[in-house]
Amino acid sequence: MKSINQIHKELPYRKTNDQPISTLLKQLMNQYGYQDKLDELKIRSIWQMMMGESIFSYTGSIKLRKGILWIEISSSSLKKDLSLGKDKLKSRINLALSNDIISDIKFV
Repeated sequence: MKSINQIHKELPYRKTNDQPISTLLKQLMNQYGYQDKLDELKIRSIWQMMMGESIFSYTGSIKLRKGILWIEISSSSLKKDLSLGKDKLKSRINLALSNDIISDIKFV
């Protein structure tokens, strides 16, 4: 009867492709389009903390598409005010995310 070591030595050499599980999860998230959804949830939470409940109550959907953050605002005057400071908002959100994933913000 052969030992496990003998059997292992007889098996053809197989190169391993070891990667950390975090790397594999990121690849899967990107491959199946879940990373944008996860980022949207993070951004929604950041937006709520940054703006407070009074402004957040006017916020509808928040979508991230190809680096552009689309934020639905129900008040036209608030939408105009936020548009004036969108570069600062973009910087603050990217800083909170620890990643420069937002290239522009559009208020709709």
